[in-house]
Amino acid sequence: MTPGTSAGAWWLAAAHPSAAQVWQEWSTPRRIALIPAGHRWDAVSLPAARLLDVTGDEAPWRTAPVLVDTPVERAYILMPPGTAATWDVPGTTCLGLGFWLGVANPAHAHQPVCARWHTPPTAHPTLADPAALRAALLASSEAAS
Repeated sequence: MTPGTSAGAWWLAAAHPSAAQVWQEWSTPRRIALIPAGHRWDAVSLPAARLLDVTGDEAPWRTAPVLVDTPVERAYILMPPGTAATWDVPGTTCLGLGFWLGVANPAHAHQPVCARWHTPPTAHPTLADPAALRAALLASSEAAS
């Protein structure tokens, strides 16, 4: 691999119809590439504060890729493709086919604040379990009520 690359970056780029375009977008000053959801992964979008409410050693996404968009206080947890079809947790949205997500190259040391990897992907990432994440989010909502 060349400098600025990682197995996780290759995995992300391969989700795009043109991996070369992803690498080109990552080389621009913005350092963000648009990658389509629904092929290698879906992404649950939730307020970043909710991510913090349900973190811990048993968090369903402890090893799953998680992207944070600090300016809008959103977190995106990568889930198996197809999750969007049945996702129903209030206050969250699941991005699947037809949606694109702006992501930074996880190998770059200086990531933009609008696409910073909280947990970067690996070559073969473990995506978050939808049932476990759903249960954790619903439990945290009930506890807050």
